[in-house]
Amino acid sequence: MNELRSVSVNRILYQHDGRMDIGSEAYKKIEDLVLQKHFCQFHFEFCKQRTELENAVAENKEKDSVIKALETSLKEL
Repeated sequence: MNELRSVSVNRILYQHDGRMDIGSEAYKKIEDLVLQKHFCQFHFEFCKQRTELENAVAENKEKDSVIKALETSLKEL
């Protein structure tokens, strides 16, 4: 695990004043690159599940709008 160090500590000290916010875009990019490099199978499965989740959320929104439209037409009847 000691060899997982992929980020230059000096770069963090210089460019980010020694601290990085874990919500920052730079941190998320570093995290993604480390997962991709050292845990490629996990990264692949994680990205696949994230895409499936995004698709399911989009599908649910579509179905919710259809349900609301049907409820509105039912009230009109």
